[in-house]
Amino acid sequence: MLHFYVNDNLLTLLRDIIRFKSVTPMGENCLLYIKTYLEKYEFDVHILKYGSVSNLYAKKKHKNDYNLCFVGHVDVVPSGANWTYDPFDLTIEGEKIYGRGIVDMKGAIAAFLHAISVTNISSTVSILLTTDEEAEAKEGIVKCVPWLKEQGEKFDLFVIGEPTANIYAGDAVKVGRRGSVTFVVDIIGEQGHIAYPQFANNPLNVVADLMHELHDKTIGDECENFEKSRIQFTSIDTNNFVENLLPKKITLRFGVRFNASLFGNDVIQLIENKLKEMCDKYLLKFTIRANKNGEPFHMNDQKIISWLKNEIQFVTNQNVNFNADGAISDGRFLHHLAPVVEIGLEESQAHRVNEHSTKSNLIQLFKIYQNLLKNVNLLQS
Repeated sequence: MLHFYVNDNLLTLLRDIIRFKSVTPMGENCLLYIKTYLEKYEFDVHILKYGSVSNLYAKKKHKNDYNLCFVGHVDVVPSGANWTYDPFDLTIEGEKIYGRGIVDMKGAIAAFLHAISVTNISSTVSILLTTDEEAEAKEGIVKCVPWLKEQGEKFDLFVIGEPTANIYAGDAVKVGRRGSVTFVVDIIGEQGHIAYPQFANNPLNVVADLMHELHDKTIGDECENFEKSRIQFTSIDTNNFVENLLPKKITLRFGVRFNASLFGNDVIQLIENKLKEMCDKYLLKFTIRANKNGEPFHMNDQKIISWLKNEIQFVTNQNVNFNADGAISDGRFLHHLAPVVEIGLEESQAHRVNEHSTKSNLIQLFKIYQNLLKNVNLLQS
């Protein structure tokens, strides 16, 4: 049962946002709710629609025009089965708070919206939200960027509320993200009878070598704040259900998450070279389709890092781990406009059945955001 016995306004706001069944790319009704909320605090709000996707940009100007922009997504992944509680209704049991999107990332959105509503802000502040982050991310923030440029919007710092915490809010901050390239590779041989492999050329012959050379291997150099660049296979498929038939073709699917020592084209060239080497050895042909999902980015402005460390530790009284671990985020579309950092709730709960955070973490994240808003002027001194 839900009990609003701690920070009622924050929990009420989070409850309202969780109740929108904004499974990607749905969520326009959630954004309209947030639009009404922000307009109460004199924000100028725009709803931007691209295809089936809705986005929101809101700004409240101040004579201090340093623009701190909070970024997030209200779309969530499907809830899945076997939830103990209704995934689209906020449930509190003891210290834990349950609901789809609590950590990824409606909890962060509620925290920074509430911080904006109760803080005496001395600089310009803006909000950028989308309903297209969890799926293809082709009609969301990436489409908003040209519009923002056309409007002459200038930004000084983006704070994204993606889940970043290890245990408690503020213990880890993302100062970058690895890039991502995914591959679909067809390897073509010659079909034949299983009893006469000498008259065929089974494309499966190359798989053991490719797995040995590529799967779970690291490439490129080490890079500060980043995990190593790593290759992971996700599928090997012949689509062959005949027990005595050697297939003509296999399809491999794999991805590479890579640090700032590489660009996407470097990764693609490396993979192409390795595939050619291996397939030439077995007299096989191949085709390759590569999809660049994002290049790596890294925020290494020491003034911002020092400011973040001081303001977060003021709230948490704990060390802050600055890193660029994990998945890609919408920061890949924004880092060309201004520095990007990410501060949110527990990474471990993202997309899980019975996704949850804690009351103390939610409140601590709210206090961190509030402290950033109060002291953003220190970045200009």
